[in-house]
Amino acid sequence: AAGAINASGVYDLIDRLVRSTPKRPAAVVQLPEQHLLQGVRIVTQEGVEVIVPPLHHEVVTARLTLDHADLDPFWQAADETEAFIHIHPSFDAGDVRVNDFGLANGLGRVTDAVIAVARLISSGHVAKYKKAKIFAPIGGAALPFVLGRLKKNHSITPGIGDPVAGLAALYTDTIVHDPRILKFVVEMIGTDKLMLGSDMPFPIGDHEPTKIVDAAGLTPAQIASINGGLAQKLFNIQ
Repeated sequence: AAGAINASGVYDLIDRLVRSTPKRPAAVVQLPEQHLLQGVRIVTQEGVEVIVPPLHHEVVTARLTLDHADLDPFWQAADETEAFIHIHPSFDAGDVRVNDFGLANGLGRVTDAVIAVARLISSGHVAKYKKAKIFAPIGGAALPFVLGRLKKNHSITPGIGDPVAGLAALYTDTIVHDPRILKFVVEMIGTDKLMLGSDMPFPIGDHEPTKIVDAAGLTPAQIASINGGLAQKLFNIQ
């Protein structure tokens, strides 16, 4: 598959760049579904190899949910390597209703991400694989706004994961386009796991991302953490 070949070439280049840098910054890569078909070999900075076995084609092409049991080896590897996992939404969220009026960008990506991450919380994945650093985009993918409803659902649905603890474990970004919304996100989750986001160069992105942070009434220390301090720690950027 061309996608897998292209991704492998990019990964090899990133690997050489990372290994040639004395400070060993963390590498960020994309995991396409073609790699799930072939299996994934993850090498930690300590040189330890973790193998994720290949999935069956019908499982991947059916747009499996991220909490699907066949993906457990991937999550186990992410947990063992303490990987940073960005949950990136699909373009149309699998819902044809967002294909008009620009709503694939305006709303579809949010709904796709919030359902994916809510499933990871409810299935217990966030709690079970707690060493994996899971990133829910777009200010927590609307989870802060529906936390009360998820708490009620947790109280009436036996055996599911705690949404409060799950949300507290997630990382997110500032791409909410309104300082009032960012203030609410900070009120709900704090700034310890919040990073500056821009979604550049896409039209839906925030072309002046620091402005919303400056307008959210945060302390200088909080602003410094959001605007790069936390990312420096997470990705070993010197």
